[in-house]
Amino acid sequence: MITQNEFQEMERTALALADGAEPEERNILETMAKDFRSRGAVAPYVQPQIGMKIFWVTIGAMLAMYFLMAWHFSHLNIQFIPTGKIVVHLVRPFYREGNALVVPPHMSDHFNQFGDDPKIEGDKTSPLILYEDGTMLGPAHSTFFDIHQLGGGHYAHWKGRGIAFSSSDNTDPNTNGRKYWAVIP
Repeated sequence: MITQNEFQEMERTALALADGAEPEERNILETMAKDFRSRGAVAPYVQPQIGMKIFWVTIGAMLAMYFLMAWHFSHLNIQFIPTGKIVVHLVRPFYREGNALVVPPHMSDHFNQFGDDPKIEGDKTSPLILYEDGTMLGPAHSTFFDIHQLGGGHYAHWKGRGIAFSSSDNTDPNTNGRKYWAVIP
């Protein structure tokens, strides 16, 4: 693009040529000189400087790196491990009772004492939190009917009976490939 100095030089040239020209040509050359003067007085549109080119190349490179890293980390298969006083990875196979899956008490000895008492109606003392991969399931303290019929992550933890639960999307936890964790916070 043409710089401010180049417009000023074109204005001087047009005025110099207008000095010895015929009236009609002089009029055209003077009009051109005025146009060059106005373009030279205003900050000209110039090809972006090297700094701007570097800026946009850097932005493009950063965006490309961001998307490459996001893609890379999404394929890493980073494992979620919850924290708490007692953390137990529930190991397959789970015992099936209808659509509900049951972890028997002998497989959950670590926190059997914390379970809801099935002899007390409405007991909700169990602090147990159940995770499917990195997502908390729930609601907790559900009835066996809700776990069996509704699914969708309902679960319960009872003393002497273990844990009854359903997956978040009602797929079979024995075959869906997800990890299940029981946690006492």
